[in-house]
Amino acid sequence: MNSSDNSASRGGRRFIAPIVYFCVLMIVAYCAASVGLSHFLTVMALERDSDDLAIKAIAYEPNSPEAYKNRGIIAHRAGNFSAAVVAFQRAVELRETDFLMWTRLGSALEGDGKIDAARAAYNKAMTLAPNYALPNKSMGTMLLDIGERDQAFGYLSKAAEQDSSFYEELLQLARQQYPGDPGAIERAVNARSLNARKATARYLIKYNLMTDSVKALLTGNELNDTEKSEFVRYLIYKKNPVIAHETWMTMSVPRSAIHAYNDLVFD
Repeated sequence: MNSSDNSASRGGRRFIAPIVYFCVLMIVAYCAASVGLSHFLTVMALERDSDDLAIKAIAYEPNSPEAYKNRGIIAHRAGNFSAAVVAFQRAVELRETDFLMWTRLGSALEGDGKIDAARAAYNKAMTLAPNYALPNKSMGTMLLDIGERDQAFGYLSKAAEQDSSFYEELLQLARQQYPGDPGAIERAVNARSLNARKATARYLIKYNLMTDSVKALLTGNELNDTEKSEFVRYLIYKKNPVIAHETWMTMSVPRSAIHAYNDLVFD
């Protein structure tokens, strides 16, 4: 090859390189614009409950788990559980380790009447996030709805252990399922920590229910004088003078609650 051929070859490469670079830039810009537009449409779809916008978001970014998730949420809100299932299934395919996505899928499957599949989805969520309350709560609520009461409270009580803000709701569910049976309520709630047992005791006292284990807690050694004094006052308020007096007498300094007990005696 002579020098003129080499010059022509170098000149051709110099001409082609900018074109290739420009094409790559255009492709990158298009992809970035598509991702950005998909994200914008995803957010707007959820705000407006618009399935059309959700579909457009997916069209711009077919592999976006967020786009499928939001389409599933929109369908779920509308009661279109079969469409929600399809959307959440695609979302978990794209983000397999997202426990919240699996929980959403379980809820959609439950709404669609596919209980065994919902159970499997909730179990997957619990495996991925063993210390989070939501999968246990979702499983327990579903089992309660289909009549598997004893098994349901196993999951619900675990959810309350993981998130103490759920305790009040758990106690209400137990009282609805076992009206007038404080022992059954206690067994369903299965309170383990001292704080949980105190919450259970206060709840049962609130509804004028009493058990031997609550009485043992109030009169035993696990509560300090301040805690016992609070229970004495609450028992007085709830017109339970006998247990109030028994609790008061077990305090290391019973006179710290003397004013509360005087209210009981002289009211």
